This record gives sequence, structure tokens and C-alpha cells, in this order.
Amino acid sequence: MRSLSFSLLLAAACSGEAAGGDTADSGEAGALADVPEDVTAGWDVESVGCPEGATAYWYFEGEITDAAEIHGTERWFWFFPEDNPQEDCVDKFEIDGNEAATPVPDDPCYSCDRDFTADYVLDSQTCAWDGYESLLDNDDTDRIDEEEYTLALMFDTDPLGGEEGDVNVWTFFRDDASSRAYNDHGVNDGNFVPEDGVDGPGVMSWVSPEGLCIEIKEG
Repeated sequence: MRSLSFSLLLAAACSGEAAGGDTADSGEAGALADVPEDVTAGWDVESVGCPEGATAYWYFEGEITDAAEIHGTERWFWFFPEDNPQEDCVDKFEIDGNEAATPVPDDPCYSCDRDFTADYVLDSQTCAWDGYESLLDNDDTDRIDEEEYTLALMFDTDPLGGEEGDVNVWTFFRDDASSRAYNDHGVNDGNFVPEDGVDGPGVMSWVSPEGLCIEIKEG
């Protein structure tokens, strides 16, 4: 079973020539089979910028309901260099939560106008990982066995320089050692199609703006 090794240095944004949105030809039905090309246009699906590991991206599709709940699926897409025998693969997390004041201390997003707290639970897995805790936590100690996390979301529905429908999605995961601490997971590029105003229900999506180059260790 493989394990994930994560640090700020290893999880730097990938560089190198992107593959221009071509569908990867490995993994279950192709790792990009169900993702719109406009999302994947800049993805490095051949992991050119990460030849010693794998390049990971995540993509969420879901909705905000009339009851101010958020529901949907976030998929993690993993791409390996051509000379790596490991096949590209996809894991799926279900996100279910409610709109509420953010639990993140010292709210860092002054421009955000909607906050949600949600359960983040692994729903299906095609990748041979021990777990995601080392990616979502801030240490190397594995304390979570069920792949169930708490996710805090902050939405800036009118980002500076954005177009109609653009949303900056700030993401934080609750620390496994302290319920009052949250680990910054970065800002995603989002899109919201409201039924009647940005403070109501609608269709929601977001995507990691850049891939993460992640070292993968056997063990």
C-alpha cells in the first residue's frame, strides 16, 4: 500500500508544459472522462512538472439548496509520469454541510460573504493510498482511520477582477489534534450559478487552480 508524503516544499504548484486538456488514457475509464475540457485545459495530465512523483488536482460539483445547505462531490485526480507504471486514478469525497459563521479563527478572508462548514468523507477510491491525512493535516501523525474530515469553506462571490459567476473558494480542514485549529488548503477557482442572487440557492463548482506535485512513498 502506498502512502502520501506531504510538505510545503513537495506540494508546490507544478510547472512545465501542460497537456492542453487531452484525455488521459489510463485509470478508470480515463482519469478525465467526466471533467469538462474548459476545466482541464491547463492541467498537466502527463505530470511533466513532477517527474519524481504525481500531480494532483481536485474538482467539486454540487449545489447550495434553499435550506442553505451545500452538497456535492469533490474528485481528486492523480496523474503520473509516462515512465511510472502506476495508473492515473480518481478518488471521490462527498461534501455535505450548512451555511454558518466560520469556525476558522481570525477569519482571514475579509471579502468573503458566505461561509459553510461541512463533512468531507471519502466515498469511493480507485487510488492505492493509505489515506489523505498527510495532505490535509499539518503533521505526519496518522490519527484518522475513516477518511472523514471537517471542511470550512469561505466564498467571495464578487472577487476583484472576476466576471459574473466567478467565486474565490477558500478552504480549510480542521486539525485532527485540535478542534479549534484549521489548516489552510488554499483558494480555489469557483463558479456559482444562482437561482436568484448570490445569497440564495444555485449550482456550485470549483477547481484547484494549479496542480500539486506530491512525493509518493512505498510503505
